[in-house]
Parts: sequence; C-alpha cells; structure tokens
Amino acid sequence: MSVQHRQHVEARIALTAVQSLIQAGFYVTVNDGEDDVITTSQDLHAIAACMMSTDEDTLVATKPVGKVHINSGFVQLVYGNHGYDVISDYSVSLKEHLDAANKLALALGEGWHESDGGKVMKDVAEHWFPKKFRG
Repeated sequence: MSVQHRQHVEARIALTAVQSLIQAGFYVTVNDGEDDVITTSQDLHAIAACMMSTDEDTLVATKPVGKVHINSGFVQLVYGNHGYDVISDYSVSLKEHLDAANKLALALGEGWHESDGGKVMKDVAEHWFPKKFRG
C-alpha cells in the first residue's frame, strides 16, 4: 500500500469516527500530542483541517451540561501503520458511537471497498485529502 493510499484510509476512518460523534451530539476537541488545535467543535470540515498534522491525534468527546462541557471519552488515532488500524484506543463509553468507523476499518483491513458512499465520509475525505497530502 502506498503512503498516499494509507493516509487516505486513515482519513476516511478518522472522519467517520468524528462524524459519528458529532451525530451523537458530542463536541470534539483535537489534541495533536502537544496542543488542543481545535476545541469543542461540531464543524466536521474545521476538525478535519486540524487533524493528521502529527503522528497522532487524540479526539476528546464532550457534551454540554449547562455552560460547561463534560468529558465523555477519548479516541486515540495513531497514523503511519497500516491505515485501517488508525484507531488505536478509545473509551468504552464511546464504543457504540464508533461502530461505523470500526466496521469501515475492518472492511478496509480485509481489502473490501464499500460502494454506498453515504455512511462513510468519503466525500469529505476526498475534499480535504488532496490539500493535505498532494502538494
């Protein structure tokens, strides 16, 4: 698998996870290992633009309670391995919300390709992927 293909697989799986969290009502903070590069956002495009700038990202999922956001769990993304294994760890409290991303990872890891294009964020990944990885 080429580096570009691996990065595309990673982006599709990671964005599917982010989209599922947003659809479940979570706000997402992205930490790149040093800094929170975006905080408590539900803007998929803004979140995507902040991801994959380092070897790993931690997504922190929060829900608003009054005027504060309560931490509901995390998703650890590690880039640069096989692509389909980009989700390296997550809070058990988020397991049901990561079902689509985990199914996609399994399918891509086995060499399958989904054809519906609806449940995975293919259009979003392809929208920002060239800007991130193709000059």
